[in-house]
Amino acid sequence: MNALSFEGLWRATKGQLGVHDVACPLCGPDRRSPANRTRKVLRVWYVSPGFVSFACARCGETGCCRNRDAPRIDPSKYQRVRAELKELSRTAAAERLSKALALWHSRKPLHGSIGETYLRDRRAYRGPLPPTLGFLPGRGEYPPAMIAAFGIPDEPEPGVMILPDRKVKGVHLTRLTPDGRDRERGERAKIMLGFSRGNPIVVAPSTDSQALVVTEGIEDALSAHEM
Repeated sequence: MNALSFEGLWRATKGQLGVHDVACPLCGPDRRSPANRTRKVLRVWYVSPGFVSFACARCGETGCCRNRDAPRIDPSKYQRVRAELKELSRTAAAERLSKALALWHSRKPLHGSIGETYLRDRRAYRGPLPPTLGFLPGRGEYPPAMIAAFGIPDEPEPGVMILPDRKVKGVHLTRLTPDGRDRERGERAKIMLGFSRGNPIVVAPSTDSQALVVTEGIEDALSAHEM
């Protein structure tokens, strides 16, 4: 979070009071395209000396920071910033959900893809492939990925899961190597888009006895289901 310190944002705005759109130091550096690395997706409100608020329309990071030696913030300016920040956050959230649904609609079946190769060969999973997982082929700067949907699916009949669009709250991407033998390394190997907090990725319906296993990752959940 040092990239979004008061000093960093002060430099990004060149110390000029006002509302500025600048490149995001959190989600920009990892982009493969130079244009995306410098795209001005971070809005910065520098409306009072020593205090800034910010919100990124791409990664959703929001917050504020201040210089400890700064004078007291003008309350009227702060209230206006809060209102603008809330509206921008709401708009950004809607855009992220729209992007998440677009990615989910672009998925291919996991069966027969390098996404299945990743689960079978790398993770040694031999169980069924749930409908809440899919495969995204690589395109442009984006590598191939296993995609999973956040949301609680319907179970129209025992053992059958269906996840309608209205229940998709976000997606999780596991970026894969071109041959599917492993996932990518680094901070961007796993990406979440949309509303992940409070929404699970369900890989199997409950058992007849209503047994439930909660795990940290998709692969662990699949292994627990297989056992």
